[in-house]
Amino acid sequence: MEEVPRGVRDWLRGRKAEAGTAIEACGWWRELRASTGFETDSLLSGFSSDFSGPLASHYVFGPLSPFTMKCVGTSDGSHFVWAVHVDMWANNAMGMAQGGAIASLFDFMMAIHGTSI
Repeated sequence: MEEVPRGVRDWLRGRKAEAGTAIEACGWWRELRASTGFETDSLLSGFSSDFSGPLASHYVFGPLSPFTMKCVGTSDGSHFVWAVHVDMWANNAMGMAQGGAIASLFDFMMAIHGTSI
């Protein structure tokens, strides 16, 4: 992947941090994380969205991705809930996530869960 200028990297990291904060501020997300049976999921902990890592150019999880994701699951792995912030680059003219963006998220999530079970 081509070198991303430092200013752009810093700006993107700031946007990802803001999106993560927005997810954490959602009442339903806080309630779900506090509920019995759901715990912070480690599925994403093995992935690095660093600019120099192996996923640097990955559309869904790379640092240039328009998505910020958080996931919780049950300890037996039978249920998972994802919270996804979709940035403006994956929106359609009506401000909603594009169908292709949703499909790529679904594909990524199914690949993660399919290989973790």
